[in-house]
Parts: sequence; C-alpha cells; structure tokens
Amino acid sequence: MLTFDERVRRRANRKNNRLRKRYPLFAAELQSGGALADWLVTEQQAASDLADIIQSKNEMLARVAAHDARCEVKGLILRSLVAEVVDPVTLATLDNQRAKIPKAGAYTAEFWFARLRTYHPNKAQARCEHLNSHPLFAEWHDRCPRCHLPLTKPPTVIPPQAEQTMLPF
Repeated sequence: MLTFDERVRRRANRKNNRLRKRYPLFAAELQSGGALADWLVTEQQAASDLADIIQSKNEMLARVAAHDARCEVKGLILRSLVAEVVDPVTLATLDNQRAKIPKAGAYTAEFWFARLRTYHPNKAQARCEHLNSHPLFAEWHDRCPRCHLPLTKPPTVIPPQAEQTMLPF
C-alpha cells in the first residue's frame, strides 16, 4: 500500500500530466519555470486535497456505521414485535430465513418489517417510516410503498363552472 507522501506525489503528477495532455500547445509553458506554472498542482495542494478526501471518507464511513447500528436496533425491536404474535417454531423458521440474508442492519430492519407487515399489519402501519407522507403519497399512489397501507385520496375541490364566453373548438 502506498504511503501518504507517495499518494500525494502521484496525485500531483497525475493532475499535472492531465493538464499538459489537455493543452498540448502550452505543454512547454506548463513546466515549473514556465509562464503557466501557476496552473500546476503543487504537492502541498495535493496533500491538503488528499487529507480532506480522507477525512470526508472517514466521516462518511462513521455515518454509515451509525446508520447500520440504528437499523440493527430497529430490526431487533421489530423482531420482538413479531415474536409476540407468532409461535416459537415459526420464529425459528424466520430466524433461519434471516440468516440467509447479509448481516447488515438495513437488511435486518427490512426483513423484520416485512414479517411484521405479514403477521401484524396494524403495528407495521403504525411504525411506517412514511406515515407523515401518506397524505402526499395519496395523490399519486393507492398504497404506501413501505407498509402497503391503502391510502385514501384527499378530497378534490371542483371549481364552480365558469360562464362560457367562447365557443369550444
């Protein structure tokens, strides 16, 4: 694996070579002593860019891990709600089915929400992530995409008929 300094050097060289290739007429001026030398990427600039990229990547990975942990907890809560409704043999069968799916928390939450929707639809509808958006969905869909709750369309206001002043063509 490359060290940070090697990555910085390669990054600066790659950007500078790309610049020379893009502007071949100015390639002679795109040297360290040329008239367009200020267009070149320095190692300090590449180092700060690379450090920002690494920090951003680490923050993103931390957010993904935190989201996965929240989804895992949510999935375990949904599993306990399913366990209240089904017998232990069915629960063991469901656990075996869940073991075949990847271990990520999002899969856990989705799997147990789908089982809760099957065995206890009222609790699933109460825990729907889109519950606040159901009135908005009703304009385009007849069911929620997550909980499959039938949505009632909002009443439409029919404008009073205007007096016809032109001939229809």
